Amino acid sequence: WLGVMSEELGIELALDEEGVCALYIEDEDLLLIIELSEQDGLVHLYTKLHPLLFEDKKDAVLMQRALELNLFADGTRGGIIGFSPEINELIYSYSLPVEEEIRAEDFEDLVHSFAYTATEVKKDLATLRDVAE
Repeated sequence: WLGVMSEELGIELALDEEGVCALYIEDEDLLLIIELSEQDGLVHLYTKLHPLLFEDKKDAVLMQRALELNLFADGTRGGIIGFSPEINELIYSYSLPVEEEIRAEDFEDLVHSFAYTATEVKKDLATLRDVAE
């Protein structure tokens, strides 16, 4: 999958020794991580959305909006917004089974769709935080 994307994008994409590949999309200031979890048999796509410092009411507004977007996956197109306590960040993620029959071109479309949705969700949350200030 990554080989075909590498050819298409003109950059080298490969999993490192920990099963992780990072792709930075400069136009959207988005760092997309592709991670192979052999123990789960899953490929995870994820990216940071917004820090949460729990210092003011604005973070509660962001958490509420994140939960609204997650509801029935209406605003996340099947992905999940979660909170990582290790880095105090809202994270957007999508996972699929490794053994799932998916063509390289379909995986590339999935990554593009994921990046588009992540960008839209990130903008939504940033706008909401600006309004809450």
